[in-house]
Amino acid sequence: PGQQVDKVDTCGAGDTFLALFLWAKYEGHSDRAALRVAAWAAARTVTVIGPGQNVPSLSEAKAYVSAVG
Repeated sequence: PGQQVDKVDTCGAGDTFLALFLWAKYEGHSDRAALRVAAWAAARTVTVIGPGQNVPSLSEAKAYVSAVG
């Protein structure tokens, strides 16, 4: 499912999505879990001005994957 956020700047959303998707797959997560964490990270990224200003850390991504599977 997509994330509902108030977008401010979409710069970097695609890079963030791809990076977190690939990280999750590398870590052995399912396609579904990888897509969920990637969508969450990209949605979070677009909520502030400037590329990379709100990209989640790996520890935040790990916690998110653990919480939502």
